[in-house]
Amino acid sequence: MPINWNRPQPAPQAVWRVVNANFPSTGFGGIYSPRNIRGRSTPSLHAEGRALDIMLKAADPAQKIIADGLFRIFTDLAHQIGLEEVIWNKQVWSQRHLGVHPYTGADPHTGHMHIGFTRDGSQKTSFALLELRVAVLRTGVDELRKASGGLA
Repeated sequence: MPINWNRPQPAPQAVWRVVNANFPSTGFGGIYSPRNIRGRSTPSLHAEGRALDIMLKAADPAQKIIADGLFRIFTDLAHQIGLEEVIWNKQVWSQRHLGVHPYTGADPHTGHMHIGFTRDGSQKTSFALLELRVAVLRTGVDELRKASGGLA
């Protein structure tokens, strides 16, 4: 059966469930949105439902700790998860340019993290290692909160 690209795909939905279960304070920024990349005529990965935006603010120290940790996890596991790109706080990791580089797009992604999946990756539904790594991050953030009296 052919894939319907005009809706949220399974992987971004599954990843959102993992992130939100561990960090309920994160905001859902959407998956499917039939639009172009801001400032370009190229369709966004959101136009095929294969990107997830997680609302976190780089200007908020507690949210930045979470987002920086998620960024490391997503970039470390990118090939296993099936990611095409991860953009956060003026940084980008992509399959085209391996490694983390400065991001110079129209939106600096300081108010949300963008996670884009490959077409194959977007169909995955199980992410055991990601679940473990995100839970470890949550535990670390919880310990930091306790040690700092609620800062993080």
